Amino acid sequence: CIHPDLCGLMLPMVRSANEIREIAEWVSIEEQKRGLARGHTCFVPLIERPAAVLEVSAIASASRRNVALAFGHADFCR
Repeated sequence: CIHPDLCGLMLPMVRSANEIREIAEWVSIEEQKRGLARGHTCFVPLIERPAAVLEVSAIASASRRNVALAFGHADFCR
């Protein structure tokens, strides 16, 4: 899913900062394989689980790739 024409990924159901770091590492490897600059692909983690709400500060600062957070309010309305 890493491509020169793709500038970002929405990351659904994020629960922890570690998930963001693991994804960032994988994305860096894929960018390198494709000759893209490290950091080419940005992230918008989706806060859709109670655990993520409790970890939102750590999730937000987990990667320089994070450009925004999105709150999945519908997931909390059940």
